[in-house]
Amino acid sequence: MAHPQSPHMPDINGRHYRMPGQPTVVVCVDGCEPEYIAQAVSAGVAPWLTRVLAEGTALIAECVVPTFTNPNNLSIVTGAPPSVHGICGNYWYDPASGAEVMMNDPKWLRAPTILSGLATAGASCAVITAKDKLRKLLGHSIYDSPERCLWPDPCWDWCYAFALTCRSVAVLVSTLPSLPRVT
Repeated sequence: MAHPQSPHMPDINGRHYRMPGQPTVVVCVDGCEPEYIAQAVSAGVAPWLTRVLAEGTALIAECVVPTFTNPNNLSIVTGAPPSVHGICGNYWYDPASGAEVMMNDPKWLRAPTILSGLATAGASCAVITAKDKLRKLLGHSIYDSPERCLWPDPCWDWCYAFALTCRSVAVLVSTLPSLPRVT
């Protein structure tokens, strides 16, 4: 599948994004002190991270308040704070039912994700997450069905992949010459 060659995509949540010139993978190592990564690389026990740090770009992100998984991961994929994207915690209290409600449904989102903007602009996107509570939020509007597997095929012709886990601390970005196809 050829990607339409567009130098820019629409503004998303008040920010303008450029389409990448090649397939790109974004990996968020969430809830991890950056020094842990540095020590793993130094000890030689993290060869992939060593390669990413040497050949890609490494960024350290500050967490948003509240410092919970869902608000931080949605801030990463929307480029906006919880006051904009609407995911203000992992749970909210519903006074009508008297119950805590997990904020894992896209109906709570008040802003589009960068991934949905890329998908709308014609990019093939994928979301890979270790946390089921994030699956529908992170993949919102990039799949034809919210229940679709988060490693869709075909998706690797032009791809942003976000692998997200706990609380945002370090973001590692790697530009790869080719990505694997899943069959």
